[in-house]
Amino acid sequence: MRTIRFVILTFVFFNVLPLHAQITAIVVEGNVRTKEAVIERELGFTAGQSLVYSDSMLGVWRMRLESTKLFNWVEITRSSSDTLSIRVVERWYIWVKPEGGFLDRNFSEWWKNRDINRLSIGATVYVNNLLGQQEGFFIRQVKGFMAAGGLGFQRPFPKYKDCNAWKFSLDNMRSRRAWINSIDNKVVIKEHWDLRQQEQLVGIAEYKRRFEYKWQGVVRYKFFRDYAAQDIEALNPNYFIAPNVVTNENEDWKQYTQSLYTGFVRDTRNQTNYPTRGSEWKAGVLGGLQRSNNVVRPYGEFESEYRGFYPLGSHTSLAVLAQVRYRAGTLGYVLQRQMGYGMEYVRGFEAFVFDGAGLMLGKAAWRYQLLRDQRSMKLRFLPSAYEKVPIQCWFNIFADVGRTLSPYQIDQNPMSNQMLMSLGAGLDLLCYYDALARFDCSYNANLGRLVLNVSFFHAI
Repeated sequence: MRTIRFVILTFVFFNVLPLHAQITAIVVEGNVRTKEAVIERELGFTAGQSLVYSDSMLGVWRMRLESTKLFNWVEITRSSSDTLSIRVVERWYIWVKPEGGFLDRNFSEWWKNRDINRLSIGATVYVNNLLGQQEGFFIRQVKGFMAAGGLGFQRPFPKYKDCNAWKFSLDNMRSRRAWINSIDNKVVIKEHWDLRQQEQLVGIAEYKRRFEYKWQGVVRYKFFRDYAAQDIEALNPNYFIAPNVVTNENEDWKQYTQSLYTGFVRDTRNQTNYPTRGSEWKAGVLGGLQRSNNVVRPYGEFESEYRGFYPLGSHTSLAVLAQVRYRAGTLGYVLQRQMGYGMEYVRGFEAFVFDGAGLMLGKAAWRYQLLRDQRSMKLRFLPSAYEKVPIQCWFNIFADVGRTLSPYQIDQNPMSNQMLMSLGAGLDLLCYYDALARFDCSYNANLGRLVLNVSFFHAI
């Protein structure tokens, strides 16, 4: 009887249970500037140690390398019993990214008038992977109705645990328009074709500490200087925390804000740009001071955001987002812009804003992969590093819900006191791992109408 049991257990062990092989060597091909230490960091490999190999880990390792934004193509195979073979195609590390935008809320709003004078255009020049360790430098210049300039430098984590990362940036924006208020949940804009209406200078210094691959601590200092035209006070006296004290008819109304943020990140996503597995949880607190015309007011902030990604099958996955943020203290209008800006909005409400002291936001999306992972096409007229284009395409069915906390001027913005809901479907087209085009069709449940929109970022 014992012999029979031993034979059965041996059969199950070798034929049913998944076996994990040991990888003791890594061979990298195609890296010209990128040091192998960067690749080993993403794999969690240290010379002299072994990796536990399984077929599912190949996809995880490849996605980690794709998320570094260093490569246009990544392929990982097990070339022998104990050797991992990695082939990469590096990007051009001096890269010009066209930049600009619509002076209206979004593409849908701009398309109603199609006024070319309401566009801004420029570029950001990136000098990445300076020393082969993924360091990056950028300089930005934009012209048009809005002018902007900036520069920055970042040094990422040099290994997968017990290490530090730094980031510094300085941006200056000058515009002939200013978002001075919100009425009927729409931005009120003051424009002047000849005079500057607003100027903003933003400086950020950020330090991160990685304790292990999935846990990080964050400390961020931010300086914000905001100049506004004098006559904006008459249109919105609450734009800053204190009234304008004019000493010179050419002097702008101004406010200075400084803040210090401390928080943490727990990140188990299989890649940064379009994850399909794992989660990211960010939470932190912030304390700051606002100063305007010798009036100083403190404020505080708490924020927590969770994004989860759950595979449902070989082609399908579920993505969810839950976010809450609240600011306390005396807040001018510039610190009450909460929902409807950037990626924090309920789809179907792209034309509206919901200002207040805080927000609650939830999103869910069922995704179906139309193009399999690593699908590619050849573009012969491009340089060799870019002619092989990795493409992914996802069909989405989504639902969004959101609400403003302590709404700003609720008598003038009635929808800010409602729970916002929408349903919709869309397509996400992703190429080179991080260039996204999103096409959405949303049903606005509160207003009972369909909304079409095009964007180039994603909220979950």
